[in-house]
Amino acid sequence: MSLLGDIGSALRGALEGDVFPAATLHVATPVIGEYGETSHTFADHACVGFASNWDARTLAANGWDANTAKIVLVQSATLPLPKLEDQITATRPLNDTTARYRITDVTSDPADATYQVAGVLVS
Repeated sequence: MSLLGDIGSALRGALEGDVFPAATLHVATPVIGEYGETSHTFADHACVGFASNWDARTLAANGWDANTAKIVLVQSATLPLPKLEDQITATRPLNDTTARYRITDVTSDPADATYQVAGVLVS
């Protein structure tokens, strides 16, 4: 195993130990309706993670709205890769509010321990 793999494994173990609140990844499957309209059904996957804010420089560099949330999810063997149009329900630990977000961008850290997700609040 590589050094980054070892670090990622150790980090996942530490982070999964009740440090992060519970979150839910809602994996979207498109459904075509009777009149050709597209909607989505969602399959829920329990995970751990939290929502916070991106710094202003990251928001500007990506052209994201100031209300775009940063969601960090801990990777696990059972968590599918989040993709565009999936949704996440996550808590903001600082004010203990929970909201649902539509994924607009996904990256992972070099050690493959977390996903960093840009999400727009689902109204």
